[in-house]
Amino acid sequence: MIFKIVFITLFGIKIVVKSFIDFLNYDFLRKNRDIPEEFKGVVDENKIRKIGDYNAVKVKFNLSREIIETAIIMIFLFTPLFKIYFNWIDSLGVIYIVKGVLFFWITLIVDMILMLPMDYYFNFGIEQKYEFNGYSLGGWIIDQIKGLLLGMVIYGIVLIPILKFVNNDFQFSWPFVLWGTLFASSLAFIFMYLVPVLLMPIFYKLKPIEDENLKGKIVELVEKAGFKVRGVYVADESKKSKHANAMFSGFGNSRSVILFDNLLNGNYSDDEILAVLGHEIGHGVHKHILKFYLLVVVEIFLFFLTVAWLLSTQSIYTSMGIDKNFYAGLFLLMILFFYVVGYFVQPFNSALSRRYEYQADAYSKKLLGSGEGLISAFKKFVVNELSVIEPHPIYEWFYYTHPSLIKRIRRLKESN
Repeated sequence: MIFKIVFITLFGIKIVVKSFIDFLNYDFLRKNRDIPEEFKGVVDENKIRKIGDYNAVKVKFNLSREIIETAIIMIFLFTPLFKIYFNWIDSLGVIYIVKGVLFFWITLIVDMILMLPMDYYFNFGIEQKYEFNGYSLGGWIIDQIKGLLLGMVIYGIVLIPILKFVNNDFQFSWPFVLWGTLFASSLAFIFMYLVPVLLMPIFYKLKPIEDENLKGKIVELVEKAGFKVRGVYVADESKKSKHANAMFSGFGNSRSVILFDNLLNGNYSDDEILAVLGHEIGHGVHKHILKFYLLVVVEIFLFFLTVAWLLSTQSIYTSMGIDKNFYAGLFLLMILFFYVVGYFVQPFNSALSRRYEYQADAYSKKLLGSGEGLISAFKKFVVNELSVIEPHPIYEWFYYTHPSLIKRIRRLKESN
Protein backbone atom coordinates (compact mmCIF):
# COMPACT_ATOMS: atom_id res chain seq x y z
CA MET A 1 0.00 0.00 0.00
CA ILE A 2 2.95 2.31 0.68
CA PHE A 3 4.00 2.21 -2.98
CA LYS A 4 0.54 3.30 -4.13
CA ILE A 5 0.42 6.14 -1.59
CA VAL A 6 3.85 7.40 -2.68
CA PHE A 7 2.85 7.07 -6.34
CA ILE A 8 -0.39 9.06 -5.90
CA THR A 9 1.33 11.67 -3.73
CA LEU A 10 4.04 12.31 -6.33
CA PHE A 11 1.43 12.58 -9.07
CA GLY A 12 -0.44 15.15 -6.98
CA ILE A 13 2.67 17.17 -6.17
CA LYS A 14 3.64 17.22 -9.84
CA ILE A 15 0.28 18.58 -10.96
CA VAL A 16 0.24 21.23 -8.20
CA VAL A 17 3.78 22.38 -9.02
CA LYS A 18 3.16 22.40 -12.77
CA SER A 19 -0.14 24.24 -12.41
CA PHE A 20 1.48 26.90 -10.23
CA ILE A 21 4.48 27.48 -12.50
CA ASP A 22 2.42 27.38 -15.68
CA PHE A 23 -0.08 29.87 -14.26
CA LEU A 24 2.77 32.24 -13.37
CA ASN A 25 4.01 32.14 -16.95
CA TYR A 26 0.52 32.31 -18.46
CA ASP A 27 -0.27 35.44 -16.43
CA PHE A 28 3.16 36.94 -17.23
CA LEU A 29 2.79 36.40 -20.98
CA ARG A 30 -0.71 37.89 -21.00
CA LYS A 31 0.23 41.01 -19.05
CA ASN A 32 3.83 41.77 -20.01
CA ARG A 33 3.65 44.04 -23.05
CA ASP A 34 6.98 45.79 -22.57
CA ILE A 35 9.26 45.90 -25.60
CA PRO A 36 12.92 45.42 -24.61
CA GLU A 37 15.39 47.94 -25.98
CA GLU A 38 16.92 45.28 -28.24
CA PHE A 39 13.57 44.74 -29.98
CA LYS A 40 12.43 48.31 -30.45
CA GLY A 41 11.92 48.85 -34.15
CA VAL A 42 11.68 45.07 -34.65
CA VAL A 43 8.25 44.49 -33.09
CA ASP A 44 5.40 46.81 -32.20
CA GLU A 45 2.68 46.61 -29.56
CA ASN A 46 0.39 44.52 -31.78
CA LYS A 47 3.15 41.98 -32.44
CA ILE A 48 4.07 41.80 -28.74
CA ARG A 49 0.40 41.20 -27.91
CA LYS A 50 0.19 38.44 -30.53
CA ILE A 51 3.38 36.80 -29.23
CA GLY A 52 2.08 36.90 -25.68
CA ASP A 53 -1.34 35.55 -26.63
CA TYR A 54 0.08 32.72 -28.78
CA ASN A 55 2.50 31.48 -26.16
CA ALA A 56 0.01 31.93 -23.31
CA VAL A 57 -2.46 29.77 -25.23
CA LYS A 58 0.24 27.11 -25.67
CA VAL A 59 1.03 27.15 -21.95
CA LYS A 60 -2.67 26.75 -21.15
CA PHE A 61 -3.00 23.96 -23.70
CA ASN A 62 0.05 22.05 -22.42
CA LEU A 63 -1.21 22.28 -18.83
CA SER A 64 -4.66 21.07 -19.88
CA ARG A 65 -3.10 18.21 -21.81
CA GLU A 66 -0.97 17.26 -18.83
CA ILE A 67 -3.94 17.27 -16.47
CA ILE A 68 -6.05 15.16 -18.83
CA GLU A 69 -3.26 12.64 -19.44
CA THR A 70 -2.51 12.44 -15.72
CA ALA A 71 -6.19 11.84 -14.98
CA ILE A 72 -6.28 9.03 -17.56
CA ILE A 73 -3.17 7.40 -16.08
CA MET A 74 -4.41 7.69 -12.50
CA ILE A 75 -7.86 6.29 -13.37
CA PHE A 76 -6.17 3.39 -15.14
CA LEU A 77 -3.68 2.64 -12.36
CA PHE A 78 -5.61 3.38 -9.19
CA THR A 79 -9.02 1.92 -9.97
CA PRO A 80 -9.88 -1.74 -10.65
CA LEU A 81 -9.08 -1.12 -14.35
CA PHE A 82 -5.39 -1.94 -13.93
CA LYS A 83 -6.08 -5.25 -12.18
CA ILE A 84 -8.73 -6.16 -14.77
CA TYR A 85 -6.32 -5.33 -17.62
CA PHE A 86 -3.47 -7.24 -16.01
CA ASN A 87 -5.62 -10.33 -15.42
CA TRP A 88 -6.88 -10.23 -19.01
CA ILE A 89 -3.36 -10.08 -20.47
CA ASP A 90 -2.19 -12.77 -18.06
CA SER A 91 -5.02 -15.07 -19.17
CA LEU A 92 -4.08 -14.96 -22.85
CA GLY A 93 -2.88 -18.25 -24.27
CA VAL A 94 0.46 -16.92 -25.54
CA ILE A 95 4.03 -17.11 -24.24
CA TYR A 96 5.26 -14.79 -21.50
CA ILE A 97 7.31 -12.53 -23.79
CA VAL A 98 4.33 -11.92 -26.09
CA LYS A 99 2.16 -11.07 -23.09
CA GLY A 100 4.72 -8.52 -21.94
CA VAL A 101 4.99 -6.83 -25.33
CA LEU A 102 1.20 -6.79 -25.74
CA PHE A 103 0.85 -5.27 -22.27
CA PHE A 104 2.88 -2.24 -23.41
CA TRP A 105 1.59 -2.08 -26.98
CA ILE A 106 -2.07 -1.94 -26.03
CA THR A 107 -1.52 0.81 -23.45
CA LEU A 108 0.46 2.77 -26.06
CA ILE A 109 -2.34 2.44 -28.63
CA VAL A 110 -5.09 3.39 -26.16
CA ASP A 111 -3.12 6.39 -24.89
CA MET A 112 -2.60 7.65 -28.44
CA ILE A 113 -6.28 7.26 -29.29
CA LEU A 114 -7.39 9.07 -26.13
CA MET A 115 -4.97 11.95 -26.73
CA LEU A 116 -5.71 12.30 -30.46
CA PRO A 117 -8.34 15.04 -29.93
CA MET A 118 -5.78 17.13 -28.05
CA ASP A 119 -3.16 16.69 -30.76
CA TYR A 120 -5.72 17.52 -33.42
CA TYR A 121 -6.80 20.67 -31.59
CA PHE A 122 -3.20 21.83 -31.21
CA ASN A 123 -2.44 21.57 -34.93
CA PHE A 124 -5.82 22.48 -36.45
CA GLY A 125 -6.92 24.83 -33.68
CA ILE A 126 -4.04 26.75 -32.11
CA GLU A 127 -1.41 26.39 -34.84
CA GLN A 128 -4.02 26.99 -37.56
CA LYS A 129 -5.27 30.16 -35.86
CA TYR A 130 -1.77 31.60 -35.72
CA GLU A 131 -0.96 30.45 -39.28
CA PHE A 132 1.68 27.89 -38.34
CA ASN A 133 -0.12 24.69 -39.31
CA GLY A 134 1.06 23.12 -42.54
CA TYR A 135 -0.67 19.77 -42.15
CA SER A 136 -3.46 18.47 -44.30
CA LEU A 137 -5.80 16.16 -42.41
CA GLY A 138 -4.48 13.17 -44.34
CA GLY A 139 -0.85 14.10 -43.68
CA TRP A 140 -1.53 14.50 -39.98
CA ILE A 141 -3.25 11.08 -39.77
CA ILE A 142 -0.36 9.42 -41.61
CA ASP A 143 2.18 10.95 -39.20
CA GLN A 144 0.12 9.80 -36.22
CA ILE A 145 0.12 6.25 -37.58
CA LYS A 146 3.86 6.41 -38.30
CA GLY A 147 4.54 7.64 -34.77
CA LEU A 148 2.45 4.84 -33.28
CA LEU A 149 4.14 2.14 -35.36
CA LEU A 150 7.55 3.56 -34.53
CA GLY A 151 6.69 3.52 -30.83
CA MET A 152 5.59 -0.10 -31.09
CA VAL A 153 8.82 -1.06 -32.84
CA ILE A 154 10.90 0.68 -30.18
CA TYR A 155 8.95 -1.02 -27.39
CA GLY A 156 9.53 -4.37 -29.09
CA ILE A 157 13.26 -3.77 -29.51
CA VAL A 158 13.61 -2.76 -25.85
CA LEU A 159 11.28 -5.28 -24.22
CA ILE A 160 11.97 -8.55 -26.01
CA PRO A 161 15.65 -8.88 -24.94
CA ILE A 162 14.83 -7.78 -21.37
CA LEU A 163 11.92 -10.23 -21.04
CA LYS A 164 14.10 -12.99 -22.46
CA PHE A 165 16.78 -12.23 -19.89
CA VAL A 166 14.48 -12.41 -16.86
CA ASN A 167 11.72 -14.71 -15.77
CA ASN A 168 8.49 -13.92 -14.01
CA ASP A 169 9.88 -14.88 -10.61
CA PHE A 170 12.48 -12.12 -10.83
CA GLN A 171 15.09 -11.75 -8.11
CA PHE A 172 17.68 -9.02 -7.70
CA SER A 173 20.87 -9.67 -9.65
CA TRP A 174 23.81 -7.49 -10.63
CA PRO A 175 24.07 -9.13 -14.08
CA PHE A 176 20.55 -7.84 -14.81
CA VAL A 177 21.52 -4.31 -13.71
CA LEU A 178 24.77 -4.27 -15.69
CA TRP A 179 23.52 -5.98 -18.84
CA GLY A 180 20.33 -3.92 -18.77
CA THR A 181 22.36 -0.73 -18.48
CA LEU A 182 24.65 -1.79 -21.32
CA PHE A 183 21.75 -2.73 -23.58
CA ALA A 184 19.68 0.41 -22.90
CA SER A 185 22.78 2.62 -23.17
CA SER A 186 23.54 1.14 -26.59
CA LEU A 187 20.02 1.92 -27.75
CA ALA A 188 20.26 5.44 -26.31
CA PHE A 189 23.50 5.95 -28.25
CA ILE A 190 21.81 4.91 -31.49
CA PHE A 191 18.80 7.15 -30.89
CA MET A 192 20.82 10.21 -29.83
CA TYR A 193 23.34 10.08 -32.66
CA LEU A 194 21.55 8.35 -35.51
CA VAL A 195 17.89 9.40 -35.09
CA PRO A 196 18.21 12.22 -37.66
CA VAL A 197 19.77 9.80 -40.13
CA LEU A 198 17.50 6.82 -39.46
CA LEU A 199 14.18 8.35 -38.47
CA MET A 200 13.90 11.67 -40.28
CA PRO A 201 13.31 9.98 -43.66
CA ILE A 202 10.29 8.28 -42.07
CA PHE A 203 8.60 11.61 -41.38
CA TYR A 204 10.22 13.89 -43.95
CA LYS A 205 11.22 13.87 -47.56
CA LEU A 206 14.89 14.82 -47.67
CA LYS A 207 16.41 16.13 -50.87
CA PRO A 208 19.80 17.68 -51.63
CA ILE A 209 19.82 21.45 -51.37
CA GLU A 210 19.37 23.14 -54.73
CA ASP A 211 20.99 26.48 -53.86
CA GLU A 212 24.58 25.75 -54.87
CA ASN A 213 25.79 29.10 -53.59
CA LEU A 214 24.42 28.49 -50.09
CA LYS A 215 25.59 24.88 -50.20
CA GLY A 216 29.13 26.05 -50.90
CA LYS A 217 29.01 28.42 -47.96
CA ILE A 218 27.69 25.66 -45.70
CA VAL A 219 30.37 23.18 -46.76
CA GLU A 220 33.06 25.81 -46.24
CA LEU A 221 31.70 26.65 -42.77
CA VAL A 222 31.49 23.01 -41.68
CA GLU A 223 34.98 22.23 -42.95
CA LYS A 224 36.31 25.32 -41.20
CA ALA A 225 35.06 23.78 -37.96
CA GLY A 226 37.01 20.58 -38.69
CA PHE A 227 34.21 18.34 -39.97
CA LYS A 228 33.57 16.69 -43.30
CA VAL A 229 30.22 17.14 -45.01
CA ARG A 230 28.38 13.96 -45.90
CA GLY A 231 25.55 15.91 -47.49
CA VAL A 232 23.42 19.05 -47.23
CA TYR A 233 19.70 18.25 -47.28
CA VAL A 234 16.38 20.06 -47.12
CA ALA A 235 13.45 18.61 -45.15
CA ASP A 236 9.88 19.43 -46.19
CA GLU A 237 8.82 20.80 -42.79
CA SER A 238 6.43 23.25 -44.50
CA LYS A 239 4.01 20.34 -45.03
CA LYS A 240 3.72 20.04 -41.25
CA SER A 241 4.32 23.50 -39.84
CA LYS A 242 5.71 26.92 -40.66
CA HIS A 243 8.42 26.77 -37.99
CA ALA A 244 12.07 26.77 -39.05
CA ASN A 245 15.06 24.80 -37.79
CA ALA A 246 18.39 23.28 -38.77
CA MET A 247 20.22 20.09 -37.75
CA PHE A 248 23.85 18.98 -37.71
CA SER A 249 23.68 15.21 -37.43
CA GLY A 250 25.90 12.18 -37.36
CA PHE A 251 28.85 10.81 -35.41
CA GLY A 252 32.56 11.43 -35.77
CA ASN A 253 34.03 13.89 -38.26
CA SER A 254 31.61 13.12 -41.10
CA ARG A 255 28.29 14.94 -40.61
CA SER A 256 25.09 15.71 -42.48
CA VAL A 257 23.43 19.11 -42.52
CA ILE A 258 19.63 19.19 -42.61
CA LEU A 259 17.77 22.46 -43.12
CA PHE A 260 14.02 22.81 -42.76
CA ASP A 261 12.65 24.31 -45.95
CA ASN A 262 11.06 27.13 -43.93
CA LEU A 263 14.57 28.51 -43.43
CA LEU A 264 14.86 28.85 -47.20
CA ASN A 265 11.59 30.64 -47.92
CA GLY A 266 13.19 34.08 -48.17
CA ASN A 267 12.61 35.16 -44.56
CA TYR A 268 16.20 34.44 -43.56
CA SER A 269 19.41 35.63 -45.19
CA ASP A 270 22.35 33.36 -45.92
CA ASP A 271 24.30 34.95 -43.06
CA GLU A 272 21.47 34.19 -40.63
CA ILE A 273 21.18 30.60 -41.84
CA LEU A 274 24.94 30.13 -41.50
CA ALA A 275 24.85 31.61 -37.99
CA VAL A 276 22.10 29.20 -36.93
CA LEU A 277 24.07 26.32 -38.45
CA GLY A 278 27.20 27.61 -36.69
CA HIS A 279 25.31 27.21 -33.43
CA GLU A 280 24.46 23.59 -34.29
CA ILE A 281 28.09 22.96 -35.26
CA GLY A 282 29.05 24.37 -31.86
CA HIS A 283 27.16 21.55 -30.17
CA GLY A 284 29.25 19.09 -32.18
CA VAL A 285 32.56 20.82 -31.44
CA HIS A 286 31.83 20.93 -27.71
CA LYS A 287 30.56 17.31 -27.77
CA HIS A 288 27.35 18.29 -26.01
CA ILE A 289 25.45 15.25 -27.22
CA LEU A 290 28.20 12.97 -25.89
CA LYS A 291 28.11 14.75 -22.51
CA PHE A 292 24.34 14.41 -22.35
CA TYR A 293 24.71 10.77 -23.34
CA LEU A 294 27.05 10.07 -20.42
CA LEU A 295 24.48 11.63 -18.10
CA VAL A 296 21.79 9.44 -19.65
CA VAL A 297 23.94 6.35 -19.02
CA VAL A 298 24.12 7.24 -15.32
CA GLU A 299 20.34 7.72 -15.23
CA ILE A 300 19.82 4.39 -17.00
CA PHE A 301 22.04 2.63 -14.46
CA LEU A 302 20.11 4.14 -11.55
CA PHE A 303 16.84 3.14 -13.20
CA PHE A 304 17.86 -0.51 -13.65
CA LEU A 305 19.30 -0.62 -10.15
CA THR A 306 16.02 0.64 -8.71
CA VAL A 307 13.98 -1.70 -10.94
CA ALA A 308 16.05 -4.68 -9.86
CA TRP A 309 15.65 -3.79 -6.19
CA LEU A 310 11.92 -2.96 -6.19
CA LEU A 311 10.75 -5.71 -8.53
CA SER A 312 12.51 -8.39 -6.51
CA THR A 313 10.13 -7.60 -3.64
CA GLN A 314 6.41 -8.15 -3.33
CA SER A 315 5.48 -4.63 -2.15
CA ILE A 316 4.66 -3.08 -5.54
CA TYR A 317 2.44 -5.94 -6.61
CA THR A 318 0.68 -6.08 -3.25
CA SER A 319 -0.01 -2.33 -3.41
CA MET A 320 -1.56 -2.71 -6.86
CA GLY A 321 -3.50 -5.85 -5.95
CA ILE A 322 -1.91 -8.10 -8.60
CA ASP A 323 0.26 -11.21 -8.63
CA LYS A 324 4.00 -10.78 -8.94
CA ASN A 325 4.75 -10.15 -12.59
CA PHE A 326 7.91 -8.57 -14.00
CA TYR A 327 6.48 -6.78 -17.05
CA ALA A 328 3.61 -5.27 -15.06
CA GLY A 329 6.04 -4.04 -12.42
CA LEU A 330 8.35 -2.65 -15.10
CA PHE A 331 5.41 -0.79 -16.61
CA LEU A 332 4.57 0.83 -13.25
CA LEU A 333 8.15 1.87 -12.59
CA MET A 334 8.58 3.32 -16.08
CA ILE A 335 5.57 5.56 -15.49
CA LEU A 336 6.85 6.49 -12.03
CA PHE A 337 10.36 7.36 -13.19
CA PHE A 338 9.83 8.82 -16.66
CA TYR A 339 6.48 10.53 -16.12
CA VAL A 340 6.71 11.62 -12.48
CA VAL A 341 10.25 11.52 -11.03
CA GLY A 342 11.70 12.75 -14.32
CA TYR A 343 9.59 15.88 -14.02
CA PHE A 344 11.39 16.92 -10.84
CA VAL A 345 14.79 16.21 -12.37
CA GLN A 346 13.92 18.43 -15.33
CA PRO A 347 15.24 21.73 -13.87
CA PHE A 348 18.73 20.26 -13.52
CA ASN A 349 18.77 18.92 -17.07
CA SER A 350 17.36 22.24 -18.30
CA ALA A 351 20.11 24.20 -16.52
CA LEU A 352 22.81 22.04 -18.09
CA SER A 353 21.20 22.37 -21.52
CA ARG A 354 21.03 26.18 -21.22
CA ARG A 355 24.73 26.25 -20.43
CA TYR A 356 25.45 24.25 -23.56
CA GLU A 357 23.27 26.58 -25.63
CA TYR A 358 25.33 29.58 -24.51
CA GLN A 359 28.49 27.71 -25.49
CA ALA A 360 27.04 26.88 -28.92
CA ASP A 361 26.05 30.54 -29.42
CA ALA A 362 29.57 31.64 -28.52
CA TYR A 363 31.05 29.14 -30.96
CA SER A 364 28.82 30.37 -33.77
CA LYS A 365 30.03 33.90 -33.08
CA LYS A 366 33.66 32.73 -33.09
CA LEU A 367 33.26 30.65 -36.25
CA LEU A 368 31.60 33.43 -38.23
CA GLY A 369 33.64 36.24 -36.70
CA SER A 370 30.55 38.05 -35.43
CA GLY A 371 27.40 37.40 -33.46
CA GLU A 372 25.30 39.74 -35.58
CA GLY A 373 23.97 37.01 -37.87
CA LEU A 374 22.73 34.98 -34.91
CA ILE A 375 21.27 38.05 -33.19
CA SER A 376 19.45 38.94 -36.41
CA ALA A 377 18.13 35.37 -36.70
CA PHE A 378 16.87 35.48 -33.10
CA LYS A 379 15.00 38.69 -33.82
CA LYS A 380 13.43 37.11 -36.87
CA PHE A 381 12.42 34.08 -34.78
CA VAL A 382 10.38 36.51 -32.70
CA VAL A 383 8.78 38.11 -35.76
CA ASN A 384 8.28 34.96 -37.87
CA GLU A 385 7.88 32.27 -35.21
CA LEU A 386 6.25 34.35 -32.46
CA SER A 387 8.99 33.09 -30.14
CA VAL A 388 8.89 34.29 -26.54
CA ILE A 389 11.31 37.13 -25.94
CA GLU A 390 11.30 36.71 -22.17
CA PRO A 391 9.22 34.20 -20.15
CA HIS A 392 8.59 34.27 -16.42
CA PRO A 393 11.96 33.61 -14.68
CA ILE A 394 10.69 30.62 -12.69
CA TYR A 395 9.15 29.04 -15.79
CA GLU A 396 12.39 29.55 -17.70
CA TRP A 397 14.46 28.05 -14.88
CA PHE A 398 12.26 24.97 -14.64
CA TYR A 399 11.47 24.18 -18.27
CA TYR A 400 13.61 26.09 -20.75
CA THR A 401 16.35 23.98 -22.35
CA HIS A 402 17.39 27.12 -24.27
CA PRO A 403 17.96 30.47 -22.57
CA SER A 404 15.35 33.08 -23.41
CA LEU A 405 16.10 35.02 -26.59
CA ILE A 406 16.70 38.29 -24.77
CA LYS A 407 19.38 36.64 -22.60
CA ARG A 408 21.05 35.03 -25.59
CA ILE A 409 21.16 38.32 -27.46
CA ARG A 410 22.59 40.17 -24.47
CA ARG A 411 25.22 37.47 -23.92
CA LEU A 412 26.28 37.69 -27.56
CA LYS A 413 26.57 41.47 -27.27
CA GLU A 414 28.56 41.42 -24.05
CA SER A 415 31.83 40.54 -25.72
CA ASN A 416 31.34 42.68 -28.82
